[in-house]
Amino acid sequence: MIDGLGGNDTIQLRYGADASGADLAANLSNIEVLDLNVAGVNNILNLSLQDVLDMTDLDNKLTINGTADDRVSLFGIDAGPLTSNWTLDNDLSNASYNVYTSTNGTNLATLEIQTGIIIE
Repeated sequence: MIDGLGGNDTIQLRYGADASGADLAANLSNIEVLDLNVAGVNNILNLSLQDVLDMTDLDNKLTINGTADDRVSLFGIDAGPLTSNWTLDNDLSNASYNVYTSTNGTNLATLEIQTGIIIE
């Protein structure tokens, strides 16, 4: 387990890595940024609300940086706020990041995904 403790902590996925949201959550704690900028295609698969809650600090905010070669698949994207799935927040999104939010009724998570990364 990698525990970022306090501060702003970044984990960089290695060249050509595929990692599931569940694997990341099982091995990371108190992480604020995932960096996919290493050359090559990097994929994060089936990232869920619970994964983000488990790997981040109490702010429940995760930023994912990367390029157009990289992919992030979100578990339950835009399926509706009552089912705790990810919803694109156009008010928070900007030219640099697409911002998604999700809640389980108790905790709100924010996910910032750098523009250009393929979101599925």
